[in-house]
This record gives sequence, C-alpha cells and structure tokens, in this order.
Amino acid sequence: MQIEVIRHGACADDAFLRGRTDSPLSDLGWRQMEAAVANLPRPEWIISSPLQRCAAFADQFAAKTQSAFVTDCAWQERDFGLWDGLSLSQLQHQEGSALAAYLAEPFVDQIPQAEPLADFSQRVEQAWNELCHRTETSVWLITHGGVQRSLLHSLLGIPLERSFHLQLGYAARLSFVVTPTASGPFCQLQAMVPFAGNA
Repeated sequence: MQIEVIRHGACADDAFLRGRTDSPLSDLGWRQMEAAVANLPRPEWIISSPLQRCAAFADQFAAKTQSAFVTDCAWQERDFGLWDGLSLSQLQHQEGSALAAYLAEPFVDQIPQAEPLADFSQRVEQAWNELCHRTETSVWLITHGGVQRSLLHSLLGIPLERSFHLQLGYAARLSFVVTPTASGPFCQLQAMVPFAGNA
C-alpha cells in the first residue's frame, strides 16, 4: 500500500495553536495543496480530517478524480484546549508566563483543558494501525502537522522534541510504503517533501 500523508495548506486566520479550530484554507493554502498533489497518481481512497482546512480540498479533489472519500475524526489535530485558535499576540497578552513555560517545554501537558499529548499520540497510532490493514493499494491522508510528527515518532522512533528539527511546512507530504508481513504491516518512509515548492 502506498500512503501519502499530506498536511493542509496555509489558513485564512492567524491562530498560533490551531487544533480543533475550524479554520478555512486561504487562497495561498489552496494553491499549496494543488502543488503538493500535482504529480501524484490518482489515489483509490482519500481520507481526511473533518476540519475544513483538510476536508474542503480533499472533497473537491475526490469529486474531480472520482476517488473514494471519507472523513475520520481520528485524524484531527490535537485539541489545544483554552488556547486553541488564539493568535500569538492574544496568548502573549493573556497567558504571558504560561506561554513562556509552554514554549520552553512544549511536550509537557500544561495547556488548560488540552487533549493530553499521550492520548493524541495513541489516537494517531491506533488509526494508522487500522489503516495499514486495509486492502487498498493507494491512499491519501489529508491531515495536520501534529499528526505527521506523531507518525514520524511512532513509526521511525524520532523523539517528538526532535521532530521539530524537521521542516514540515504547509502542504508537506510524507510518502510511506506499507508491506504486509507475517508479523504485521512493515512501514517504510519513501519520501519527505517538506513544503509545496510550486506554491
């Protein structure tokens, strides 16, 4: 199975932590997504986070190419609780010292009412395991940057804190090849395209 894991494009708001906030793509974001998939073969199946910054493009592309399409809440970004959707300036004004503590240690659960990081990682890993047991040969997964980094952590053993040393911009793409074996699916990272270069 060939799985393309594609981050959404740039959004039309200035949220600093954009988790469950349902931001739309900007015009630039649409162009980035079109560039990201321009040279890929048509997939059998497109799975998308239900948030519109992922699902709007996925739905339109699926209709154009007559690919099967479904949204799945398991592929949503982490919920950033009371900070979700706020701009950096709002956070600096309202949560100055707490924001500084978070930026110093972003992998410690300290955002009020946020989804625990361990729960988020477990959600993504479980969804990936279920996906790898499907019979399709070509799948696109339209999702979020946090999901991409979580997959790099669970599949390649890259510590989450180290994953931020990898550039994964808007419309970044991770290409995986999944091979069934007697001990379960074997996953290999085939390519990493850190941004849509034609946008």
